[in-house]
Amino acid sequence: MSARRTRSKAKQRTEMPDTEAKLDAVLAKMDELLAAKDEQESKLNAILMKLENHDVTEVKSALAEKANRKEIDALNKKIEDLENRSKRNNVVIWGLKEGAEKDCSSVEEFLEEELFSKHMGLDNIEVM
Repeated sequence: MSARRTRSKAKQRTEMPDTEAKLDAVLAKMDELLAAKDEQESKLNAILMKLENHDVTEVKSALAEKANRKEIDALNKKIEDLENRSKRNNVVIWGLKEGAEKDCSSVEEFLEEELFSKHMGLDNIEVM
């Protein structure tokens, strides 16, 4: 029995370096895989951070666009109001040719000469 044990121990000793080499190779490969996993995780985290920043930027852009749209709508309403006021402030005199006021240097001169004298036939009208 001791011969058997001796042979078994000798066999184990010869297989031991082979097993240790395989174990070292497995451990080295495992270290490589862990390093690769860590690298992939860091890349994934970087991508997630960029995505989060992109989402924040997108939300800010949407809010800015909404604010701009409101401002544009308010400005359009003001423009419409100013156009309507301008139309109400215009005086339309039927029977006068378009551009008859161009020969006069002031509104008073236009009213006195063109409207009252020539168009209506009224003389000696005082225009203030």
